Amino acid sequence: MTDVDIDLREVIAGLRGLREPAPPTLARGALLRTGVADGFAHADSPIGQVAVAWGPRGVSAVILARGDDDADVAELERVAARPVVPASRLPDEVARALAGERVPVRVNLSSVGPFDVAVLRATRRIARGDVRPYAWVAARIGNPRAVRAVGSALGRNPVPLIIPCHRVVRSDGTLGQYALGTEVKRTLLASEGFEAAR
Repeated sequence: MTDVDIDLREVIAGLRGLREPAPPTLARGALLRTGVADGFAHADSPIGQVAVAWGPRGVSAVILARGDDDADVAELERVAARPVVPASRLPDEVARALAGERVPVRVNLSSVGPFDVAVLRATRRIARGDVRPYAWVAARIGNPRAVRAVGSALGRNPVPLIIPCHRVVRSDGTLGQYALGTEVKRTLLASEGFEAAR
């Protein structure tokens, strides 16, 4: 045996003698770095505090915070369709996007089907301060008669505020439905300079 050879029996014996527990953040960090789980944190937004989940593939869920971490985790996991664990803070670009800045943010839409992905991609192109009717989105995805299905897909948007489904309204200028509530939709549009018809 040379100086660089390792006797596995000695290593194993040495490891058995360790008594220090692993740091509490070790498992969480490993889950995040390997992409097995998404991180989550809270952030301020124009509609109040939100909880956001994100991972290597992008933001996977945005919900209104409930004031209870366990409830937020359960809802984020339902929306993102993947496990989430606490993280120290949001990525800077996500925090800036939630504050209303136009910055590129990756999104992970693996929790929704192909039709929803097409609807959400078209919706993402609607600029701040602008609105489009549900029929416009249906036409953009090549399915002009799918107006009602577009509304349903927008209701399943896992990343509202990042993908601005609040900017889709009825053809007559009235708001239509919104997963986070009609008043939230009205508030968001007003903050962007659009007054909806009543």
